[in-house]
Formats: sequence, C-alpha cells, structure tokens
Amino acid sequence: VDLVHAGLADVGFVRTSQIESMEASGYLLLDTPGGLRTTPTKTSLFNYINASFPPFQGGAFPFLSSTPLYPEWTLAAMPGVEWRLRQEVQQALGRVNQPGDVVDTEQVRAAGQRAAAAGRYQTWQPSKSYLSLRTMQEQIGFVSIDGETARCIRVDDSAIFKAITCPEGAFKESQDDVFAGCQRQGIACPYIPGMNFTCICKPCYSAHEIEIFKGTRSDVIANSGKLTGKACQKMAVCFQTQQLDETSIIVQDHRVSSAANISFVILTAAAEISGTAEPFPIVNGSGAGLYSFSFRTPQVGVPLLQIFADGVE
Repeated sequence: VDLVHAGLADVGFVRTSQIESMEASGYLLLDTPGGLRTTPTKTSLFNYINASFPPFQGGAFPFLSSTPLYPEWTLAAMPGVEWRLRQEVQQALGRVNQPGDVVDTEQVRAAGQRAAAAGRYQTWQPSKSYLSLRTMQEQIGFVSIDGETARCIRVDDSAIFKAITCPEGAFKESQDDVFAGCQRQGIACPYIPGMNFTCICKPCYSAHEIEIFKGTRSDVIANSGKLTGKACQKMAVCFQTQQLDETSIIVQDHRVSSAANISFVILTAAAEISGTAEPFPIVNGSGAGLYSFSFRTPQVGVPLLQIFADGVE
C-alpha cells in the first residue's frame, strides 16, 4: 500500500480489509521514498481493480475484493488434544459476539466482547473448505506435489524464480538473467528503511519454441552460453556458405523443462543429408536447451533445412 501511494509501484496485492483497517487506525501513508509520512490512509486514494462485494453466507462480503474469496486464518488443535476440549473451545469461540444466546450470562458476554476487541475480530465461525485455496496455490506454483508429498515453496531467489510463469508464446530467462534484469535496464530497486525487496524486470521473452542460429559451439560457450545475432526466419534465406565448407548451426529449444531429441534434414537438389544435433554441456546453469550440428552441402543452390524436436517439425 505504501509503495503504490508513494509512486514506487503501479500495482499492489493486499488481503481484503487491509486498506479499510489502515484507514480505521489512522495509518499515515508513505508519501516519498525517503520516508516522509503525512497522508492519512483513505480507500478513495486507490483504484480497486475488478472490485466487487462477493457473495458470502447468504449476503455480501463487507469488504471489496478483486478475486474470489479464499479461507484464511484458522484455529487448529494438536492431535493429542482431547476431542471434548476441542469441542468446548470451538463452541465458546462461536458464541463470541453472538446475540441472543441464553446460555451465556452478561458477564460471559462482556468477557467475549472484550476478547473480540483485544483480538480485533468480530466473531468466530466454522472454517470453510480449504480445497479452493490449495487448488489455487498449486496452480500458481506455491505448493508443488512430488509423488504423495506436498511441499511449500519458501520465499528465496530459487523459489521466486520457479514461481514465475510466462504467458503463451513467451519463455523464462535464466535465473541469473531474471534477477539481473532490472540492473541491466537501469532500473533501481527501491530502498526504504526497514523494508527489503526483490525486484524483477521483464523475466520473460517472446520467441518460437525452437529457433535456429548460425554459429559454432565454441563461440556460444565463450560467450557464457549466450547467443548472438538474429534467429533464422522460417522459409527465408538464413545465411550463405561456400560449397563443401563446413557450416555450424545452433538450435535453441526454449522448452528447457526436459531434454529433447533434436534432429535435422537438409534437402538439396541432388541429395538429402540428415543427422542428430548434440546437446550443449550444462555449466553453471548455462547451455540448457542448446544443441549444435555441422554439415557440408555438395551442391550449388539453396538447400532446405528442416529441424525436428522429438520427431515433430
């Protein structure tokens, strides 16, 4: 909220009631990156995206929300707690600030009101199903399933990199390039005392799934696994070479989630040359998805190069 108000971020994600609670408490917003705070929080200062009051327990949820509602904080008991005690605690919490309960005395109701005020809540209710939350966490990559074991992704550079999902037709940069992206573009990560940030700029790039470059394996390795020049366009003249000279080709498979079998066919006027591309060695994360092969054409003319990934052109 502070970063959006201070102009250091265009969009922020917060839980429902966050801004309303800040307004109710008189929270002063961050006005400048240097830490000046003079503006009281008001919901009218912010634009809620696709906001509505979603359905909730037969009525409308009292706070604006941009997404479906997901269950949040819950009270849980350890397995060794006796079931009657769990039931008594659940029933007692459920009566907090619930009018018309003839079982509770005025003293008990007053104690419940004090507890609710101290805890800054209204009341307790039976928890909703967490299935929708778990499904959402799996879809965005914050919970992964490995066989029968679920594991949560911790918030470190590796976890953040794994959680980045690129849209269709775009592919993720290497981890080093992702975290160096802002610096390379001259964009400084904001510094605010007491806050730590991980900044990411343009972690995805647009490309075809398979791209072809003219170049040698040694050139790419010498350039730390980076390709130079433009990729060959489909059904266009990519490069010129002398008859019988060796020509080296680099194939980049942007779908680096699994190794592919890259093969090629070169069609000339009098012959067909075929073979398999060799994968690059992976060193310090570089080389993934890169393949190379070389060939010589015995004929003068314009040969046609076909590339196949796992048998698909």
